[in-house]
Amino acid sequence: MKFERPGREQSLQRSNSGNKKQLLALAAVLFLASCSTHAEQSPEDLSAEALKLMHSGPDQRELERVLELTGKAIELDRTYQPARSVRINALIQLGDLNRVAQEAEAIASIDSNAENRLYACMAQEMANPGYTGQQSCYSDIADQMEGDGRSPETDASLLMALKLANDPRFESAVWGYIENQESETAREVAEYLFIESSRDEVLNSYFSP
Repeated sequence: MKFERPGREQSLQRSNSGNKKQLLALAAVLFLASCSTHAEQSPEDLSAEALKLMHSGPDQRELERVLELTGKAIELDRTYQPARSVRINALIQLGDLNRVAQEAEAIASIDSNAENRLYACMAQEMANPGYTGQQSCYSDIADQMEGDGRSPETDASLLMALKLANDPRFESAVWGYIENQESETAREVAEYLFIESSRDEVLNSYFSP
């Protein structure tokens, strides 16, 4: 049987085919290596890496990386709150208040303490400015705090809930809270936050990039 020598075109096709196979193989190895790296990292490791990026003054690409890292941490442990907190900070920087509200609700569902519920109410109001149920949300939290024996004259979270609820108890408690601060600086900060700042200014201060 007579074999013909492959022509130049056939040789190039085989060469290109071989190169493509090598590139695909390399891509697969890199992908698997990446998967393996993340699989070996704990939620704590992933969150620490994300937090380090946040402290560096991240750009858009790095913020997306933070979301990727915290997303993987949450996949490993949905109850790991530090990952969600870092994620919230990244989402605020991106201006995505709807997802901020979702994460805040998730934290409140994992640990329903009054502070987490208060922040979730605030996030929901910022994400849905026309929502009329926020007043009762703040009032319910304030009632829960007082039922637990907390006083607005010594408790900033309770006083904040009353302010956001436009509750008349706020006016009778706010100066007592300010006077109870231990230093002049603390009193000035409290007066600025609770007296000089409007309700909307307070809300915006928590969610501005």
